[in-house]
Amino acid sequence: MGATILLGAENRSVQALAAGRAKPGSTSQAEVDATLGLLRTLYFTDDALVVNRQGIIAAYSSHNGTRGVGKDVSYRPYFRLAMQGTNSVITTSATTTW
Repeated sequence: MGATILLGAENRSVQALAAGRAKPGSTSQAEVDATLGLLRTLYFTDDALVVNRQGIIAAYSSHNGTRGVGKDVSYRPYFRLAMQGTNSVITTSATTTW
């Protein structure tokens, strides 16, 4: 979790993408996608994503190629906790709903 928090705090490409200052397909998008893929590999997770303040996925990396960019996750517990300033790790076995 610490690596993910630092990614958002320190990586300007992640910040630009989440704030809507970088366009899909831009160099920033490619850099963030590559970084999320690396995080997934390092931490043995299926998915990694960047979500903006409105709860819309701005970048998404999945082990099976599922596309998530543009999807609304504002109703999810991890998003609600993050918007309250609370760190969380959600471990679930779920099916993709999009």
